[in-house]
Amino acid sequence: FVFKDTATTEIYTRSIVGSVRCVQETAIKMIENMAKSNETVKSNETAKTNETEAKEANKTTNETSKYEKFWGLFHKNIKLGVIEDSSNRISLSKLLRFYSTKSMKKQISFEEYLARKKAKQDVIYYLAGDSKETLIKSPLLQKLINNDIEVLL
Repeated sequence: FVFKDTATTEIYTRSIVGSVRCVQETAIKMIENMAKSNETVKSNETAKTNETEAKEANKTTNETSKYEKFWGLFHKNIKLGVIEDSSNRISLSKLLRFYSTKSMKKQISFEEYLARKKAKQDVIYYLAGDSKETLIKSPLLQKLINNDIEVLL
């Protein structure tokens, strides 16, 4: 367009500049809103993640507590079943819990023991007896403990 009138050119130029500024301001506001929205989403995601982790930890604690009660009631039957019932030995053995020289207060599963054993250790150490207190006093056990080898009790 070619305008012969200077006043018309000036009005036209102002309206274009005003329109560009309006578009720029709108774009900036949209970006700011998206950033705020993204921060809100991240905040909500973090809150949900923390809540989920807390629920999982609570669930694990509840499951552990339930299993400890179950083990307290049926541990003798499970141990006897592992010895006598060869057809269910593998599935029953997964239920077994043991004290160990590195876990005297809380019983551990066989899988936990295997995960903690040293790479060079090619045998499983265990000691059987009347009570934990009696087993702890064994000179054989003391030698293994001094060599930092975990023993099932």
